[in-house]
Amino acid sequence: QKRIPFDEKTLLCSFVGSATHPVRNRVVTAFQNVPNVAVCSRTSWNIQVPHDHVREFIETTQKSKFGLAPRGYGPSSFRFFEIMEMGVIPVYIHDGENALPYQEFLDYSRFSIVVHIKDIALLPEKLAAIGKEDYERMLVEMERVRPWFTMEGMCDYIRRSIVSS
Repeated sequence: QKRIPFDEKTLLCSFVGSATHPVRNRVVTAFQNVPNVAVCSRTSWNIQVPHDHVREFIETTQKSKFGLAPRGYGPSSFRFFEIMEMGVIPVYIHDGENALPYQEFLDYSRFSIVVHIKDIALLPEKLAAIGKEDYERMLVEMERVRPWFTMEGMCDYIRRSIVSS
């Protein structure tokens, strides 16, 4: 996907998706009227996403410095990884334990934002405080760890886990 430079991004953050969990509902409510934030939530979820919804997700996320990835049906969200693929810093929002993979060796704070839903009110200010230099460093780190989030990376992780146990 086309990557837009930091200075040309028009949105602080965005969420385009379905309200499949109470955390997502709280995110939509919290960000609905925040300047420079785009929130588009649909109430129904269907595995066959219409092309115009996919395009809206991609275009909105690309214009965003940060992509919101609130947990969905599961404790994390595939959206986190989709956002990474677009070269945008993901923001994982959870309501329990952090459920992201590889925590034993990846420092998520170096390439993403992880926040508990109870701290959602502080998130816009936290994101706005991240300047271009820090953002660019996060992108470089995100690119460095990207192989872990591929099929090959996951298979390698499973192989290592089996061998070491």
